Amino acid sequence: MPRPARLLAVALAAIAGAGALAGCGGGEEHVALAIADTSWNTRGELVVSTECADITEAEFVPSADGGPATMTIWGDPKLGTCSPTIVVPVAPGTTKVVDAASSEVVDLPPRPKP
Repeated sequence: MPRPARLLAVALAAIAGAGALAGCGGGEEHVALAIADTSWNTRGELVVSTECADITEAEFVPSADGGPATMTIWGDPKLGTCSPTIVVPVAPGTTKVVDAASSEVVDLPPRPKP
């Protein structure tokens, strides 16, 4: 192989390898998923929907300083159109949470009356 072609092949292999290590092109596992929507079910539990993914778990961490709690939805992103949901237990009186994936404050809808 001529030298310029060999250098190009090495450069392309390095770029492809870096992309694979960085998670480009899918195949990521267990990442924080952005909250797409929130609602309350008939039992008064918070239902959270995310981007298309296989949701594996959710974390709700109350704030130590009185600010909004932090919510992290973990899962494996996948291609396609879907709206996965998970029920997340939240502390009574919670009106907003910080989405750990986006660092945005998410206002929760009013809780239904019992």
